[in-house]
Order: sequence, then C-alpha cells, then structure tokens
Amino acid sequence: MALLTTYFQPIVVYMVRVGSQNRPGADLKTKVLLKGVGGSKDDIEAEIGDVTDFAGPMIQMAGPTLAAAEGLIYSNTNIGLEGDQHEQEHLLPAPFADKATKYMVGPILPPWYEHALESGVRPPPRESALGDECIEFMSGHAAKSVVYVAMGSHIELTIEQAALLIETLRRTKTPWVLLFRNDTEEMKKKLGADFTDGVVTAWAPQQDILLHPALKCVISHGGFGTMIEGIYAEQAFITTPVASDQYIDSRVMRHLGICVGTISENHYESIMGRTKLIPHWPNDGGKTIQELFQRLFGTVDGEVELERARAASRAVRQRMVDSKALAASKALDELRTAMTS
Repeated sequence: MALLTTYFQPIVVYMVRVGSQNRPGADLKTKVLLKGVGGSKDDIEAEIGDVTDFAGPMIQMAGPTLAAAEGLIYSNTNIGLEGDQHEQEHLLPAPFADKATKYMVGPILPPWYEHALESGVRPPPRESALGDECIEFMSGHAAKSVVYVAMGSHIELTIEQAALLIETLRRTKTPWVLLFRNDTEEMKKKLGADFTDGVVTAWAPQQDILLHPALKCVISHGGFGTMIEGIYAEQAFITTPVASDQYIDSRVMRHLGICVGTISENHYESIMGRTKLIPHWPNDGGKTIQELFQRLFGTVDGEVELERARAASRAVRQRMVDSKALAASKALDELRTAMTS
C-alpha cells in the first residue's frame, strides 16, 4: 500500500480543504466556508489566502504525488478538532486524494504532556526544566500572571517589534517571558539594563511553560503545532501570523474563542522568496497592540475574557481527547492493518 505520511510536517484537514479551492486566476480573497470545525454550529468564513503557501502552485505541483497515495496520515489532528463534516463536501474537491483514506490518528504528543491535565490539576514542572530561568521566573509569580511570547522555530520578530510588545506589557505591569532566538543579547540591551520584570531567552522549555500555573496568555505566530500544544494546556492565545497555515489557524482559534486577538495583517505573501519571516503589523504606531493589551491585561473585564478563552480551549481539548480515545484509536488500528496487509 502506498501511504503518504505527514508525521514530520503536521497538516490539518481544514487547511488542505481551503487550499484546494485555489484554481488558476483565483482571487486569494475568495471566501470559503468551513463547516463543523471544533464542533461549531456556525460556519467559519475563511479566505483562500489564509493558506497562501498551500493555495498557490504548491498544491498543484504536489498533486501527482499525493494522488498516488492510497492513504494520508494526519498525525497531529483528529475529528474532535476537524469536526464530523471535515470532508467539507460543499467545497470543490482537492486535486488529489479524494479517493484516499484519511487516517487521523493524532495528536501525537509526548504521553506526559498529553495526559498532564487529566487529574484537573496542573503538574509541577519536570525535573529537567526546574533549573531553567523561564520556569524559575514563572514560579516566583502568581497564577495566571505571566505572558509568554514565542514565535516558533522559523518566524522572527524584529528587535523593534519585540520591544514594542514588551514595553506595552510593561504599561500594565504584566510580567513576561520572551523567546528570542537571534540576537538575544542585543534584545536584552534594548529592554534596559538589569530588568527584573521578565526573561529574554534563546531557548525555552515550551511545554513546561504552557502547563505552568503562572501562565496568563500565549502570544504566538499561530502555527498549528503550538496551537495544539496550547489547546492541550488549556491556554488563551494572541496571534501574529506570518505565512503557511498560521492565518487559517488564527481564524479558527478566534472562531472557537481560543484566540482573543490577532495583530498581523495578511499581505498574501508566500514564504518562497522571503529572506525573513516577519509579521506585518498595522502601521499605526503601536495603537492596535496598545489597545488590545490594555483591554486584556489592564482591566478586570480582560481577565474575564481570557478566562472564557481558556474555557474554550478546554472544551476543544476535551473534544480531541474523546475523539482520540474513539475515532483516532480506530483509525490507528485501521492504519496498522493497512500497512501490514
């Protein structure tokens, strides 16, 4: 059996279905309705350009390879997130794989992380993370008080963008952890000598941070891997997407109530040809960010809004947990049979 695995490049079905609506000459602002995602009764109105990299020539070029597969393994998603209508039969068919069996066996997470909240209590950090400066900083702060800023493995903020985020957090006296992989020491200098209200680091134990009781909110690029980790940690998000699946994931998270704000503007630029993957923010001198942070981190109503987002994340997590125990478990058994027959 010829199987195409996506294990090392987790792909979400709704991204494929939006991207597959692209045809030569199509306007990237063309609206696409997604039904049933996350169990929602309301349609999500997306755009083809929410998955610019997947909606362009990429999906057409990959078509022959994908069409040769008898099955597709979706390793980081399941029916709990995708919904019972994940085939989105009202949309144009994909240029591949409508005939292929979809094995949604995910999410594949470290077992300790996947089951960390089953008792209803947040576990202490793992021993391997106890000496980390981020964990030590967070452990010295109250519950739901620290904002974590991290852009994943490939997305970058400029020093000026990161400084704007931190200086705006400082206006509401919100402690923070900033993951800044390049020019880390330069970033520290930018934020002032001997600051004690946050941590700048080139590496962070992200899963331990996401499960930490002191975490208030995640500011992220909105990538699917981080989205799933955040859902399994029952966290609220602010997103600043750049490319790939990040715009559609941000849209889905907003629709489901997990994301409380998205900063970036979509300029419909492909990753290809870009020397740096930096988000496009509104050209308003930081007003959008300042108003968002003041609302969320500077008011009582903001904490209520964040708590609703955490509850929404918790609800999606439970759907995914239930689905993995049933539908994903069955899909995994079917996959084993298919691969060994």
